[in-house]
Amino acid sequence: MKFFLGKSSQNTLADRSRTYKDYYEFNKTVLHGFPANPTCLAYDNYHKLLAIGTKNGAVQIYGKPGVEFHFEFEELEVVKLFFVPIKGQLICLCSDDSLHLLQISHQFGAQNGIKSLHTNVHFKNDEVNDITTIALSHSGEIAFIGTKTGNVYLLDVSTFQLREKIISQETVLKSSPNDLKKPGAIESIEEKPNDNGKILIGYSRSLVALWNYEKDEMVQHYIIEQHLESLSWNPDGKRFITSHNDGSYITWTADQNSSNGSSTLPYGPYPCKAITKIIWNSSTNGEYFIFSGGMPRASHGDKEVVSITFIDDSENLDKEKNHVLDFTSKVVDFLTICSADHVPEALALLVEEEIVFIDLTDPDWLQFKLPYLSCLHSSPITCSQHYSNVNTNVYNRIIEAGKLDCNIKYSTNEWPIKGGISKYQSSIDSHDLLITGHEDGTVRFWDASTTSLKHLYTLTLSKLLSIDDDIALIDSDETDLDNEEENEWPPFRKVGNFDPYSDDHRFAIRKISLCPNQGVVAVGGTAGQLVVFELNENAAEYAVDAVKLNLVDDKDGFVWKGHSSLPTRNGKIKFNSGYQPTSLLQINPPAAITSLSISTQWEVIAVGTAHGFGLYDYTTKAVLVNKTTLKPASHSSVTGGEALISRRKSFKKSLRESFRRLRKGRSQKGKRNGQTVTTTTTTGQTKAQNKYDELEARPVERQIEARTEADMMSSMVRYLYFCSSVIVNNTLYPTFWVGTNSGTVFIYILTSDKNASSGTCWQLAKEVQLKHKAPIIFIRLLDSNGAPVFENNSEQVRSSLNRVLICSEEQFKLFSLPNFKALHKFKLTAHEGARVRRLEMGVFANKNNENQIEHSLMCLTNLGDVNIFSIGDFKRKDQKNFLKKEDINGITSLIFSKFGDGYYLKSSSEYQRFTLSSKGTSFPECFIQLPETEQPKLQNSEQIEETITTNQNETITSNDNDTLTPIGNDSTLNNTVDSVIDHIKEPQPTSGDETKVKTNGLTVSNANGSIVQDNA
Repeated sequence: MKFFLGKSSQNTLADRSRTYKDYYEFNKTVLHGFPANPTCLAYDNYHKLLAIGTKNGAVQIYGKPGVEFHFEFEELEVVKLFFVPIKGQLICLCSDDSLHLLQISHQFGAQNGIKSLHTNVHFKNDEVNDITTIALSHSGEIAFIGTKTGNVYLLDVSTFQLREKIISQETVLKSSPNDLKKPGAIESIEEKPNDNGKILIGYSRSLVALWNYEKDEMVQHYIIEQHLESLSWNPDGKRFITSHNDGSYITWTADQNSSNGSSTLPYGPYPCKAITKIIWNSSTNGEYFIFSGGMPRASHGDKEVVSITFIDDSENLDKEKNHVLDFTSKVVDFLTICSADHVPEALALLVEEEIVFIDLTDPDWLQFKLPYLSCLHSSPITCSQHYSNVNTNVYNRIIEAGKLDCNIKYSTNEWPIKGGISKYQSSIDSHDLLITGHEDGTVRFWDASTTSLKHLYTLTLSKLLSIDDDIALIDSDETDLDNEEENEWPPFRKVGNFDPYSDDHRFAIRKISLCPNQGVVAVGGTAGQLVVFELNENAAEYAVDAVKLNLVDDKDGFVWKGHSSLPTRNGKIKFNSGYQPTSLLQINPPAAITSLSISTQWEVIAVGTAHGFGLYDYTTKAVLVNKTTLKPASHSSVTGGEALISRRKSFKKSLRESFRRLRKGRSQKGKRNGQTVTTTTTTGQTKAQNKYDELEARPVERQIEARTEADMMSSMVRYLYFCSSVIVNNTLYPTFWVGTNSGTVFIYILTSDKNASSGTCWQLAKEVQLKHKAPIIFIRLLDSNGAPVFENNSEQVRSSLNRVLICSEEQFKLFSLPNFKALHKFKLTAHEGARVRRLEMGVFANKNNENQIEHSLMCLTNLGDVNIFSIGDFKRKDQKNFLKKEDINGITSLIFSKFGDGYYLKSSSEYQRFTLSSKGTSFPECFIQLPETEQPKLQNSEQIEETITTNQNETITSNDNDTLTPIGNDSTLNNTVDSVIDHIKEPQPTSGDETKVKTNGLTVSNANGSIVQDNA
């Protein structure tokens, strides 16, 4: 490369690279949602922090909203987590039996700052002594490690080294009854409250020992007949409880040994499943028994439950309250969050697919509404959209509508996790929304304005549409189903939001379009249903009738073999305040909605399917445009054969172009030889540079495999767009653009029509066919500064609206308007073998000067690469391999935001947030406040084995030594000739007596809402 480039050119590229870094920087910032594959839970009662470990090796720590920390172990599973009191440290037990001590950041400047202080691999290298359980002393100075061999090891937390003293099983047995042999592995260890020198050791078979580890002697022993699962002390330190594999638990008095415990089989007398974990807490009014499992095997053995039993001993009432929390996924772990005097205030329940918090201070034990850790995948996510700068009034109305549901279903008390300090806890520059569509027909609104993703509102289609055998109540949300189970035992209560099952796959949401200024939202489904919702502050009751849109006529001989449409519910329907449906459009054939766009300025919605597209006036409920994109059978053979094969380069054509380049090079050389040329070093460098420029301008093109007609689904509508542009006669018109899978662009304009009820109609003005026939996935009108233009551009200078960007899966093209002359082109697939999966235009500000901004094109390919291109000439400004090409879910789910942020599904339950902007501020810069007495100690310990993790907010900027590849526009624009058909040269209004106007094969019918059809 240095041979071709002169020194000045190298400096130019280096300067360009430095300039780009002032605007662009790739960073993964924060995770939203629920961690995939959770394994354990821990709570820091001093710092008010919650930690979750996962099978993927991740450790997520949460405080108050906006406070998050992240750490990740490579190729390890996190098995257990324990917070060290006061110090802000965390002990992690991993799947290879290695122990790790982590330190949470206690100062600003550390993004997601968690440092690894120590690692102990003693048990990792010991194949015999597998760790079975671990517990931490109340002081946090010692960790008790139970093993498979029945021995207990003591780990000094400050040095993270094992002490020489070992509580061996042989030593314990010497102080136990003579007939007791081989009690098995250690199942549970708990230190005695208010007596730091004694621990309770639970063996898997027959024996529980109260051991004084300071004096190394037995205090008491307790004989059990069942297999031990877990044990727990009462906070008074005088009693403890054990749970067993037969579904029973036994309460014991600590100072009385032998088998004097009181046994309880809560859901007997029939055989029950094991109680895998139990917690015993006390309050001023009574006692809590909280345990998982214990269900009757025959009747409820398949249920995943956690039982809460409260015995009220105030005024000697002995009143018992019992709830069995029923989950739809496996119970993983749970713990109680207590006040300073050990009174339980909340219950945190971790299951495989979500986390639930129960308010124990509420009389009804209601759930807390989660400010983070939301169950994004309560029903599988099928689509998503991001909107920046949402109107404040719209944003507030959505919040208010969501609060009404919150008051009914959730606790109103303060969120119990309150720890940590966040730098960005109060500054919100704009209101951003992330909207997700789901398989069950729900649409969820999320507040994405900060580093936390908070649920705001949910709207559903189930009130409007029904299934064939639907006998459910319309107002199911207002029906108290719990009354039907008042007398059921056990007293089950459904909790959580995760519900992987859908009544009908036709409810699934495919496309969403929101107007951020007025709040109107359009939702497109799998069965051709399109519903328009508008905000209403008052509840209402009315009937919603469906408007039919037939894209294919019966006379065409088309036969639909797919699913049927969802029937509309009959009669009046009650709707709460918030989003209420104002219009319902049913498209036939009832195929899935493939594209959707809304224009509130012109009060129309464009919708596309695999069979065609339509334009719908949602205020008058009239179909304005109705066009099929299906081709007649006589045309299929031509487009499916001759035109598609033309995309290949023949061998003759390749040879012909090669010889032309050779002849061109010789002729230019001859011209130079005919002139007086002074041979200098500078001239030689210029020749080398020209040679490099020629290679750069004409990259080697790859052969593109021709698609078959079946693979292309050429009739599918992929993109819809509204803007005001100069299309006909240098006049600015409202326009509606349609891009299809076959590389065709239809352009409609809004003109006056005396016969139309509204006085206007939409007419097909132009039809553009890209020669390479790749799917159109992005269209944007640009002004002279390269900024995108939408509906309302009346303030724009008309002469500046003369360029349009049309992007397919294979090429980017910039055209001049109104003649559609190609200005620039970039062949992504031909040059690099990749196809575009997602495109969006972003605004990027200079990190050194906010007033300097650039508009750039953000591009995701099927190889997982994220590219940033300039808009005018398609120069690549930055590139990074962002996702693995095998990560199909991540690639298909990725979305860009207006200001260079983005989201993709890292797992089915987590969105990974990232930024492409050097000014990206979505980093949760957090820390915790440590006591002054702890800070000097930590400063000394942090010098040992300090490893700062940057896995979560990993900066993935390009290497400084890498040279940006300035592959730009293709200068040979006339190699690919696109066809442009002018359907009308100058739109003419219809007279009052005429009902139809024919212009160049275009028929405008004003009989039913100005239906426009192409007869060509």
